[in-house]
Amino acid sequence: MQLLSQAEAALLRNWRVVCLYVVTTVVVVTIYSLILDGMEAVVPEETRPKPFWYIFASIGVDLAQVGAIAALQAIAFAAIGREIDQPLWKCGGWQDALKRFFSFWFIVNLIYVTSSKLSMSVPDAMADDVGLLMFFFRFILTLVAIPLGACIMHGGGLQWKEIPGLLTPLFRLFDRALTAIALGFLQYTIILSILAFVPQEVLKTVWLWSFVNAPLALLECLAFAVMWIVCMEYREIASDFEDDDFDF
Repeated sequence: MQLLSQAEAALLRNWRVVCLYVVTTVVVVTIYSLILDGMEAVVPEETRPKPFWYIFASIGVDLAQVGAIAALQAIAFAAIGREIDQPLWKCGGWQDALKRFFSFWFIVNLIYVTSSKLSMSVPDAMADDVGLLMFFFRFILTLVAIPLGACIMHGGGLQWKEIPGLLTPLFRLFDRALTAIALGFLQYTIILSILAFVPQEVLKTVWLWSFVNAPLALLECLAFAVMWIVCMEYREIASDFEDDDFDF
């Protein structure tokens, strides 16, 4: 609980950044949903095959949303991490944050969106199997995306050859990192609860998901702060593991 309290205190110190991240995330998701609703009003969901312009526009809208969310995560999380870990961890501002961290969050969000779309584009005979597989894939991704991102950002950015070393805090202090993972589980629980208990006609309402994305974005910030503190803790004890046989 002390770890969670430290993370909450960090978010309170960065309340302006957190509020801006939550609000802008809700705005991006709302605009995205409104555009999709407008496109479906012109081309109903059951229309097969879809017109070429619809497919092209849909891909463009998806990429725009992925890029916007990735930029917000890179900038906001860098600001939160810099404040928690000052003066040791440095980032030169929003331009530097985008340069160093945008690519990771873009890849993560693109994978999530692609997995979501995949289950809707397979033949009916495979829809159930693929849908179940993608459900579990998105579940795991929701649990680990923020902890992984915090580790990579704390290590300086996405460097493919260095990834095993960057992720060391997550594995070495897994019992501590479980708090951040549990917050991802809470995110998915919120989504599943809404899907299970909210009537279908309400689920299609854009404003419902705009409202839901506010607490989800806040939980992302909290999970990031938790994992960032775990990375700081590992940095202090990293020398204790230099001579053991554990390797990635």
